[in-house]
Amino acid sequence: NIRRLRWLAETARDPGSLEDCRALMAEFGSKGELVSPLGFRLRGALVRALVERSDAIDNQRKIRPALARNRRTEADGDEIQEITPLAEEALRITAELLEDCCPDEADVRYWRGKALVRLGRHAEAEEQLAKGRAQDGGHEGSRALEETMNELEDLKVKGNAQYKEGNLNEAIRLYTLGLEKDPACTDT
Repeated sequence: NIRRLRWLAETARDPGSLEDCRALMAEFGSKGELVSPLGFRLRGALVRALVERSDAIDNQRKIRPALARNRRTEADGDEIQEITPLAEEALRITAELLEDCCPDEADVRYWRGKALVRLGRHAEAEEQLAKGRAQDGGHEGSRALEETMNELEDLKVKGNAQYKEGNLNEAIRLYTLGLEKDPACTDT
């Protein structure tokens, strides 16, 4: 039992991947272990791994080349179906963390907001980021994510308006600015 605890403590300090986090979580048997400082740290690492893995840009699938050719076949698969459950699992775990032990934890709110962004639920993401900033006004991740979301939304709205008015060059310029602002679609 002492060996198991030592292994859990050492491995939970810095789990390297989503798979490592899942293996560690399988070892936590009781609610008490999950709400312990070690359980909190591990669940936080799991959320970060889930959100990072749910990024379609970082996890390119066979669909990317098909989209580049503006067509898609059944053989391409459906990356949305592959990555959406990861962000949804991150939402479930962050809800548990907020309920179990840390309703005032800005970092949990940040990762919850980021998972919501990955699911396209921007209004809910903004709400979570605002709650996190209310608890920790200096949370850099929340501030930066919200700023990026606002700037990109503003460029999209302006680009759409220019497109509707027939000003295609200006619309393209605005859309390009948005792509340049977040070229890897890291936060959107």
